Amino acid sequence: MTTIERFAPSPTGYLHLGHAYSALMAWRSSQTTKGKFYLRIEDLDSTRSKEQFTIAIVEDLNRLGINWDPPVIYQSNRHPIYTEQLSKLIRMGLCYPCKCTRKDIQESLEAPNMPLTGQNRKLIYPGTCRNRPFSEMTKGDAIRLNISKVTDYFGGLAYFPNLNFTELGPTNMGVHRVTPDFLQGNFGDIVLARKDIGTSYHLAVVIDDAYMGITNVTRGEDIFDSTYIHRLLIELLELPVPTWTHHQLIRDEAGKRLAKRTPSWTLRTLWDKGLNTEEIIAIAKKQIS
Repeated sequence: MTTIERFAPSPTGYLHLGHAYSALMAWRSSQTTKGKFYLRIEDLDSTRSKEQFTIAIVEDLNRLGINWDPPVIYQSNRHPIYTEQLSKLIRMGLCYPCKCTRKDIQESLEAPNMPLTGQNRKLIYPGTCRNRPFSEMTKGDAIRLNISKVTDYFGGLAYFPNLNFTELGPTNMGVHRVTPDFLQGNFGDIVLARKDIGTSYHLAVVIDDAYMGITNVTRGEDIFDSTYIHRLLIELLELPVPTWTHHQLIRDEAGKRLAKRTPSWTLRTLWDKGLNTEEIIAIAKKQIS
């Protein structure tokens, strides 16, 4: 069976070794099965996304010897698609406008009778705007998915569909089930559209993966929990269900995961230090194998 993979970086900085690791994993997976490998530029954040970083992404991947099938997908060109799919969820009665700022949410969660809930004691949105109608929506509102309404949409807990997803990565390998209790307890009513970009990572990624025909999503294990949200959105939007491979993260000497704000690990810095492309690939592949 051929595998269709993708690499989807945000052009908000230069690629680092962790990006090379992820791109190589996905590319190698597609090459092994004689499948396809696509590049998607996740440039929804117009304030942080820069053309110089988009150019650098293409140059760095080429220097790594990674090629991709055309066309390159730019999320900034796909806002009408996200709006269309978001409107579908709104018409289904599953969303509400939220005017709460981060400060509002933090203050409400610090109230004496509002305990922390969820896995690792995450702060879960308390549903302050849950009964707010769209007739009261203002330009500055976000849009949230009402998990309780989603449960009712499927006919209640007794009729909630058996939503599973298959994880191929070593850390969480196996079949995982998505339940309303897990969603509510770990995420609450998630944001589907931020006021500044009109969509969200969660919504855009499932729409784009389906559009691109992705059969396996390769990404870092720090995003594993998001898969529960993505599997629910896939069901609601009636999209194809891929498999997922969440790989281990490459970390620095202090054990922290690599980030774009740590320039010492960018591919360009490593090349400037005298490492050649083959040596950089070897470092990344050592983590893969």
